[in-house]
Amino acid sequence: MWRFWEIRGHYTEARGWLERALAANPDAPTTLRALALEGLGNIVYRQGDLKAAATALEESVAIWRSLGNPRKLAATLSNLGSVVETQGDLDRAQALHEEALSIARPIGNPTIVATALNNLALVLWSKGDLDRARLLLEESAGMKRQTGNQVGLAHSLNNLGILALDAGDPDRAITYLEETLAIDRELGNPAGTADSLGNLAGIFAGTGDVAHAAALDAEALELRRTLGDRLSIAHNLDSIAATASRAGYADVGARLFGAAERLREELLAPIPRSEQERYDGSVAIARSALSAEEFTKAWAAGRSLALDDALADALHVAGKIADLGKPPT
Repeated sequence: MWRFWEIRGHYTEARGWLERALAANPDAPTTLRALALEGLGNIVYRQGDLKAAATALEESVAIWRSLGNPRKLAATLSNLGSVVETQGDLDRAQALHEEALSIARPIGNPTIVATALNNLALVLWSKGDLDRARLLLEESAGMKRQTGNQVGLAHSLNNLGILALDAGDPDRAITYLEETLAIDRELGNPAGTADSLGNLAGIFAGTGDVAHAAALDAEALELRRTLGDRLSIAHNLDSIAATASRAGYADVGARLFGAAERLREELLAPIPRSEQERYDGSVAIARSALSAEEFTKAWAAGRSLALDDALADALHVAGKIADLGKPPT
């Protein structure tokens, strides 16, 4: 049931049901408790509540391990690894994903193997091993195509797209991401659609097409606001900040960077190493367009913004930039 909630973006509803079920049935059969904890961990991770996600998934892993259920243990280990990676502990995340893969391959479950491959690739990518990351992502995507796992395929194609961009091949990146976007729209997956839109926005911003980038980012942010996905909102604010800085709104860009930084701190979610260089370059654009005093003042103002105000600020400037690409009437 929680998978339906996750794909449809009903995070708040799912969390409420799962938390109430766990609280009302503390002595529930162990298997049912492990399943509910697994669902809760994945849902709250989507909301950006990393501490709660880790707590739920750690308990679920412990239960599956005690029950000797290799399929569920492998799947939950990989999910926990993704949470730990987002928290910044790459070594533990790698160990969790590698354990998941070592369990999943012998039992021949292609869905879990493909997921573990995808998730391990992300950790290796953050550690700088782009070649191995690409090979694992390609293997993951191939398995998902073969089994008809469209949700999973979209995840792997999305990651291949960003990896291609990091490797200096924006055309290949766009091909991957446009296929991802088409799959997510067909599935009615708002979180996946927002991810694809946001990643495409980053590519177009880098090519100088700031109007297209702003329009894509605005659509992504609206979806994420509806979902309540605060972790992805932080990414989105950074992306619009970068586009605003390139489009001549460096003061707004610095303000949004500040707002995103504060949100990341609240979520205990540092910028992934794989994104740090691109992030630093975007911040440098805003910094170079302003005096040191102006930059510092704008950044501090962003850190003091309420989240709703930061979202309104981001959507307003994105709309202004998107209008630059519209034909005159």
